[in-house]
Amino acid sequence: MATTRRGGVRSAASRVFALLIGSVLLIGAAIGAFLTWEAQTSARQEAEHVTAAIAQALAAAPEIEAAVTAADRPTAAEGLRAYVESARSGAGLDSITVMDRDGVRLTHPDPARIGEKYLGTIPADGRPLTEQYTGTLGPSVRTIAPVHDADGAIVGWVSAGVTVESLAGALLRRLPVIVLLTLAVVALGAIGAVLARLATRRITGDLEARDVREAVAGYESVRTLGEALRAQTHEHGNRLHTALSLLELDRRDEAIALLSESSLQSQSVIDQMTLRDGDPTLGALLLGKASQAKERGVRWQVQVDPAAPRADLPPVDAVAVVGNLIDNALDAARQAGTGADRWVRVDVTAADGGAVAITVADGPRNPRGGPGEDLRARLLHQADRPHGARRRTGPRPRHRDRRRREGRAVRRPDRVPCHAAGRAVGEEIRMIGVLLVDDDPLTLELHAAYLARLDGFEVVGECTGVRAALSALTAEAERIDLVLLDLTMPDGSGIDVLRRIRGAGSAIDVIAVTSVRDVEAVRRMSALGVAQYLLKPFPFAVFRERLLQYRDRHERAIALAGAASQEEIDALIGGPTTGTIALPKGLAVETLQTVTAVLRAHGDLSAAEAAPLVGVSRVTARRYLEHLVAQQIAIRAPRYGAPGRPETAYRLAGTGTASH
Repeated sequence: MATTRRGGVRSAASRVFALLIGSVLLIGAAIGAFLTWEAQTSARQEAEHVTAAIAQALAAAPEIEAAVTAADRPTAAEGLRAYVESARSGAGLDSITVMDRDGVRLTHPDPARIGEKYLGTIPADGRPLTEQYTGTLGPSVRTIAPVHDADGAIVGWVSAGVTVESLAGALLRRLPVIVLLTLAVVALGAIGAVLARLATRRITGDLEARDVREAVAGYESVRTLGEALRAQTHEHGNRLHTALSLLELDRRDEAIALLSESSLQSQSVIDQMTLRDGDPTLGALLLGKASQAKERGVRWQVQVDPAAPRADLPPVDAVAVVGNLIDNALDAARQAGTGADRWVRVDVTAADGGAVAITVADGPRNPRGGPGEDLRARLLHQADRPHGARRRTGPRPRHRDRRRREGRAVRRPDRVPCHAAGRAVGEEIRMIGVLLVDDDPLTLELHAAYLARLDGFEVVGECTGVRAALSALTAEAERIDLVLLDLTMPDGSGIDVLRRIRGAGSAIDVIAVTSVRDVEAVRRMSALGVAQYLLKPFPFAVFRERLLQYRDRHERAIALAGAASQEEIDALIGGPTTGTIALPKGLAVETLQTVTAVLRAHGDLSAAEAAPLVGVSRVTARRYLEHLVAQQIAIRAPRYGAPGRPETAYRLAGTGTASH
């Protein structure tokens, strides 16, 4: 049997149940009181309406006027009593009193009161009046209306009333319904409280409320630190990749400066935290959040007062509270501004009473100026650009910097078509248009320099954000064949870009170039048809190998037409090749591919015509052609022309007959 008390403290589930039961009882009582008040008000309003209607109707009756104006009033009143009593009982009233102009009663439920003065208010303005008054029958709600003669003069009065006791009786008759409704609400609330207790207990067991709060804070701390560490890992991978690329491009000084700056930024936070008697939890959080800010394109600044004491909060609570504040500031900064205008600043200072004040600010403007310009932006301003990169003698124009910082696509000028290695001079190839998408402008420049070393590629544009990439894909759709796509960017994910490409029905190829190693991300990219997934950091040799593989596959796809062989299909989609399947003795895979290509290029060919094109004898050419027929890749048909026996012609299945 589970225990709900430990040391006299109720479990969180029991506290939830007690709170809900108390709330249900209070709500039930409030509903019962409201329904009772509503019923009482409704009964009174109904009584006022009925008494007014009856009093005015009787005052207009000719029998009433005749009785109050008769010369022999006692005789007239005697005949009027039965009429009035019939009206009273029919309307369910307690009293109907007919009076003369001076308020002397002609009728009354108590015959002994006839001839006495009316107890109540007789309106001086001659208009009907409804009031509550204590008369001979006790407190009652009554309406008095004037009786007019043919000339419109007031000649008498009619009063109709319901006692308060009768109104209470009407309320008592409605009370069972009110009680049932209140009990139904309480019962439903109690059932909900029990279900809530069971659900809470399944989650929290017999934990006390304090333990649950600590568990939630612990989860939030783990989430916050996990996200910070993920961002730090991603940023570390990007920096290593950038440094490796700079080294391979013989830009060693810039690589050293990049790594040194990264180390100095981290060491600055560590030194500031060490000066204040150490606070490893907060220091680790700030280091991780620095990478997260960089990942989101937000400028990050930390200032720690050496005199600031350590926070009294437990480490778990400190990470949860400060981490949430920083996350909110990062989100607000990313939405409020663009590029270098986005910043988040954390100040740790001493407060009154020996407390520590942690201030997190964000905004669309540079908070203080001075140091803080990103090193990678400075590297882009270097004058020296070896290995084919464009040379500049001064800083990049400000408007170009702004375009890069805001994540817009930067378009490069068209290049002169080059010649692929291994081709005859003069044989021009179609350039492969490449769109570069990465959150770091320097990485974009380095990848462009890598592509400049490869034949057959031209950079169509460079984008540092999702929105810029989507705009470039729309504007340059006809020129883009391949996208080198990073997954993590300030305004979204590369998965969103790939999803939009596939959603638009585009056949543009995508190679993921990222430091994201999450298996789920890889699965999603694979499901969306990514051509390759290249992990940072990587050397130029790996980049070259992957891009040349893609170029060969791209060129084969362009060259193919009509029906394709299994080997060609496997080569196009990157599936397993059938080269391991044994060919008939004497046949070679390379020659078979050549024969297939010749048939595709020339249409109907006889063995004699195919032999010189392939570079084999007529008999050998016939063996390969017959093998293609046996594999249902080619079709054999007689060709009639010159006198004599017709010759056999071959063509690929699914293609038309060529004329000769």
